[in-house]
This record gives sequence, structure tokens and C-alpha cells, in this order.
Amino acid sequence: MIFPFKVPYTISADISKYVGPVFNRAPSQDYISQKKIELECNADGLSFTQEDGYDFVKLLASYCEFTETPQIEEVALHLEEDITILHQGILNSNCFCFPSGFVPTKKIGIK
Repeated sequence: MIFPFKVPYTISADISKYVGPVFNRAPSQDYISQKKIELECNADGLSFTQEDGYDFVKLLASYCEFTETPQIEEVALHLEEDITILHQGILNSNCFCFPSGFVPTKKIGIK
């Protein structure tokens, strides 16, 4: 169905530099528990790490002051935020526990 629309409805990029903390250091444990359930139920597709991405995951874990791990899922279970690691324009690792109806790995052709 096509329908016309007028101002005040506009679509535009709304990007601005964020100056707050990089991540919530005190995440809701209810939220973390739900992330764990999502990862267990949707193990195929919510996360992945390219072969050359494990070092980046370790760097992220170290930066966040978590136990060093190459597993993006372990890092994700400490954060409320979803994670994507890009390096030089290449997607190296990803963990979206609440992907709004799409499976990230299918979108980029990994699974």
C-alpha cells in the first residue's frame, strides 16, 4: 500500500557524537539473564567472529576490564549493549541478542 505523507514527518540521519560512558558498568541482571536465554535459543545466527576477529574480541574484553576471552558471547553477557566490532571497514565480530526480527549472520551471508 502506498500513501502520501507531508511535513512534519521527515526521515534523516540523526547521528551525533556521544560523549557519555562507553557502556553501562552496572547492567540490569534481568536484562543480562534475558540475553543469555536469547543466545541459548538462537545460538545460530545471533553472534559470530571471523577468524581474524578473535584478537579484537580479546582487546574489547580487556578494555572493558572483563576476563580476557576470545568469545564475543562471553563479553556480551557482561553488557546491556549489543556489540559489533569493525576494523578498517571490515566486520570482525558481532553479537546482537535482540536483533529486532532479523538474524545478523544471515544478513551478511555467514550462516
